[in-house]
Amino acid sequence: MPAFFSSCRSRIPDAINELMDDVLCALRREGVTVSNRTFFGYSPVAQAEAWLAGHTEVQPGDLLALKNYLWNEPGEIETVQAVLTRLCDDPLRTRLEELLAKAKDTRGAFDAAPDGQKAKALVQLRSGFAGLYREWEALDASARSDEQHRQAADALSAIEEMSRKAHEACAFTPVPLAQLAVLQSAA
Repeated sequence: MPAFFSSCRSRIPDAINELMDDVLCALRREGVTVSNRTFFGYSPVAQAEAWLAGHTEVQPGDLLALKNYLWNEPGEIETVQAVLTRLCDDPLRTRLEELLAKAKDTRGAFDAAPDGQKAKALVQLRSGFAGLYREWEALDASARSDEQHRQAADALSAIEEMSRKAHEACAFTPVPLAQLAVLQSAA
């Protein structure tokens, strides 16, 4: 390969490959068939988009160019674009929404427990929320802008509120999730 072309290639970080795995799974769930050959051929398209945008490595937004690559029939274009936009336009927001969904599921399991079992269910809720807090820490650390940090803070506030209400339902004093995570890891 001529030196010019290799110097034009933007690096693909592991996080982008992981994001593309998520894109592939989402497309398949939506009924869009993506062959392995097509899927593994995404990198030159993404690298070209990154290079044209002046990026030294592929960024999530560069994957939006794949809307013209991952479909088989014209009827799939809209679905492919929607999946790419949801997962690549602001992947942190998507992961925070998934975190909130897990928190709601955890809270739902607590709410479904019989009244005589609420204290035991609270122990499970605390354990689940401590794990979610550790996931949240990683997401907050990956935030790249003030807006993304605000989104992460909003998600944490929502989870804290779910925890507070569950504690109050059992007449227990709420424990901030940061402290709960430390207590859970010490146990």
